[in-house]
Amino acid sequence: MSFQEQRRERIRDVFQGRLADADCDARTHEFLEAYEASWRLFEDVIPALDALADRPLGVITNGLDAQQRDKLTRTGIVDRFAVIVTSDATKLSKPDPRIFHHAAAALGARAADCVHVGDDWKRDVEGATAAGFRPIWLVRAGRLQAAHPVPTIESLMNLVGLVERL
Repeated sequence: MSFQEQRRERIRDVFQGRLADADCDARTHEFLEAYEASWRLFEDVIPALDALADRPLGVITNGLDAQQRDKLTRTGIVDRFAVIVTSDATKLSKPDPRIFHHAAAALGARAADCVHVGDDWKRDVEGATAAGFRPIWLVRAGRLQAAHPVPTIESLMNLVGLVERL
């Protein structure tokens, strides 16, 4: 099933009925316009990127390549990253260690020298660990409920000092 067909099926599921392809496409277009208009950075992103500007930074995402690059461009941070690795482009997805290895190779770095920050335990923390990266779990707004065996931060501003210690 193509990506477009998957979108149409999701729209049909949401509206609980049989809709023509054109109707599904129109509703998908409306959704995407609203979704893209809502893209915003957390307030800690720019200060953290500024503080880490002397380090090579990359993005590893399970998203579509064009959409992720558009998101980074629209939010004004695409030029902050030396590498942008997407599951769409690599045909790999987190937590598969190979997508992490792909990013490290693109940076010219050893996995053991890479730190990966993410907010999804399985995809980010377990994936990074399996790849030999040093994971940092981002848990925003007090969602952390128990201690975990990996460094955990609630703000990207906490990342700066932590990276220095790692």
